[in-house]
Amino acid sequence: MAVVLWSGLRQIEAIRSAFFVSLTQGGATLAFRTLSFEDLSQWVIREGLNPDWLLQKDESIDDLAGSRIEPVERFQMVWSQAILHECGVECFTRMHVESTRTTSTLEPSSDYGPERSSANWDRWENFLTTSAMLRFMAALEQFEIDALKALFYYRPQGRGVPKDEHVLETVEESVIFETPEKKSQVEHYQFPPLWTWIRQSAENNYERRKIFSRVYEIEFPSPKFGKKYGELCDMRNAIAHGRSNVNLTVFELVQIHCYVASTMLTLRAAILERYRLEI
Repeated sequence: MAVVLWSGLRQIEAIRSAFFVSLTQGGATLAFRTLSFEDLSQWVIREGLNPDWLLQKDESIDDLAGSRIEPVERFQMVWSQAILHECGVECFTRMHVESTRTTSTLEPSSDYGPERSSANWDRWENFLTTSAMLRFMAALEQFEIDALKALFYYRPQGRGVPKDEHVLETVEESVIFETPEKKSQVEHYQFPPLWTWIRQSAENNYERRKIFSRVYEIEFPSPKFGKKYGELCDMRNAIAHGRSNVNLTVFELVQIHCYVASTMLTLRAAILERYRLEI
């Protein structure tokens, strides 16, 4: 794993943590501290989650009344089970193992996850599902932009070079987090210079994926929960620009979260396999 994937996973780790603590410890959800298990079950169902995830092995709903496990701890069980159910064991494990500072072998100059996502661990209160969704989509967009910049620098000839002719390389932090030089109100890049002119197209969701497809023959997986990528972009824009109200349940957020993580891992694998470039 190199800096592009690590910073992307770190960013969604910051969002995931901020959302969970905000939901369970701040704002209107202070009511979690006094909810009955009946109320908690109704809340879980309302949010599109499975009430069976409230239970430990060999427990039934009737056992909840006498349980020593608090409602907020029960919700943590539901939250983890929902992610595991939707994402799968491998993705779940990699998200949690590879996205922390203590388990990473990298020593980047900055913690790009909370820095990029504005999801610092001391800012719990201003998070709801829609703000978290916006940040998840932004994390995916930035990851794709970083990956494309790396390809243009390390593999500028695109699909024209057979994969057997590539030598395995690892993306350098200086390439991805380059600070451009501003000349006449234009930001100029060196890694590569072409990025100065193509960056604007790369920041457009649809144009960026066209570049991946036409220059590098890389395609992206579709969401598996009934929404198209374009619909997710429309939701994200509606939230970011205040164009319309977006209602999003906790489980729908889980689905978007897992789609973002799995897309990052899929793109990384495709680039490594075809272009022998570790991002």
